[in-house]
Amino acid sequence: VAEKAATLTEAGNKAHYKCDKCPALFWDEAGERAATEAEVTIAPLGHVLTLVSATDATCTTAGNHAYYTCSHCNKLFADATGTQEFEGTTEIPAKGHAKEKVEAVSATCTTDGNIEHYKCSACKKLYTDATCTTELSAADVVVKAGHKPVKVEATNATCTTDGNIEHYKCSACK
Repeated sequence: VAEKAATLTEAGNKAHYKCDKCPALFWDEAGERAATEAEVTIAPLGHVLTLVSATDATCTTAGNHAYYTCSHCNKLFADATGTQEFEGTTEIPAKGHAKEKVEAVSATCTTDGNIEHYKCSACKKLYTDATCTTELSAADVVVKAGHKPVKVEATNATCTTDGNIEHYKCSACK
């Protein structure tokens, strides 16, 4: 019996002789050195598997399911024993932004406002546009509160009118 190399999944065998009248195995043609099935059998090489851990998909990047890859045959497996080839794709598509429109709010003298923008409820990032391509910082969307002071010049009092000192008055809230 000729030598047969083992594969990843199938056993091979060493070169040996087999009696043509019975199942006896031998190392030599003369049949003087007996061999056993276990001695002539070369075990399958087996897959050398490496775990590729699962990663979650984000709004903009794909993730993947956990799987095992064999460094010998490059096949993908769903199990650590290499018996279940991975069906389909390992990739989990990117989720896309879960965008919410945030309407503009005018600032007052005492409370901040904001510009119109979009917020992703998943990644919490802020964007200028509905396609979520131009990112903003939190500081970029805030319209700061503040009085709008206008200088009031001093006037002297007269017999019939009150006067005032120089001061500033908010043109928005008075």
